[in-house]
Amino acid sequence: MAESSLYAGERDGARVFQIGRIGFDQGTSDLGTTVYTATLRSERVAPAGVGALVNFRRITIHLLSSGTYTFTVKVWVDDGRTLLGSDATQTIVVTGGGGSLSEHTEEVEIEAVGSHIQVEVTADSDDVNGIFLIEGIRARGRVIRGTSGRSGVAT
Repeated sequence: MAESSLYAGERDGARVFQIGRIGFDQGTSDLGTTVYTATLRSERVAPAGVGALVNFRRITIHLLSSGTYTFTVKVWVDDGRTLLGSDATQTIVVTGGGGSLSEHTEEVEIEAVGSHIQVEVTADSDDVNGIFLIEGIRARGRVIRGTSGRSGVAT
């Protein structure tokens, strides 16, 4: 069976990266190091609609991997970083994986209330073995107040 890959060029350089893989680039190293950092940041998403109020409780990250991995997760709710306790920003380190190609779902606990959410996943190439492909990120929570809207009436 034929195998296909997707490639992307570096915006301000001459390197080409294979999408969906971290640590397989054979290009030049960044600033004298051989570690590459992949950062995936979602758009701002309002799952209950703009202006709604949601109690966000959990982030689920669905991924495909063929080895072990360690990555960090940062979350913003209404453009503010989620907090650990009363004042420290929350950065979650996730470690997992196994020896064969399989799907995994990692869950991150948060506690934040707002309208929209944004999630960032960062992985260094020396913390990932084999294939590491994030397939989906979902926010879980409870809607406190739905979005308000007006109905249009033609006159």
